[in-house]
Amino acid sequence: MVADIKYKFSGHQTFVFRYGWLEKGIRGVHECPTLFAEDDALVRLGVGKNMVSSIRHWSQVTQLVELDPDVKGNTGNHLRVTDMGRRLLLEGGWDPYLEDDASLWLIHWLLVSNSAMGTSWKLLFSRFHRPDFTRRELVQFIASFIEKQSLKVSETVTLNLSAFVNGFS
Repeated sequence: MVADIKYKFSGHQTFVFRYGWLEKGIRGVHECPTLFAEDDALVRLGVGKNMVSSIRHWSQVTQLVELDPDVKGNTGNHLRVTDMGRRLLLEGGWDPYLEDDASLWLIHWLLVSNSAMGTSWKLLFSRFHRPDFTRRELVQFIASFIEKQSLKVSETVTLNLSAFVNGFS
């Protein structure tokens, strides 16, 4: 039996990746595993409501934060910092302020290798073999993939794809 392949094209609330968000997300989850479900997450992170969801998404899609499998009946509210997240960003880590270019390359690799959560990124860097392209060509490529896989996507996904390609401006 072939396992169902999961694809995810949304989660970042139309926000492109922002500097400083990973550090906030990783440190926040380290201090409070339910941070993103807490009423005061906006205050703790110093951002708006949709940005809280986006920080959670970017922290997970880069594989620096994950659902905590040790919490029985975890409905998605309990997270934990991954081993890589601890080694990279927490106190005494390799690069707690992301000042080393090698850290950014590592995060890039973690992002594009996460096909379950970062499908658009995986497609862009592993199947879209074009050195030069327009936003429109990229959106058409991803839309073609969605159609070929007979995937049903919501209006939100269309908006998120637009935000995804807007990150290339």
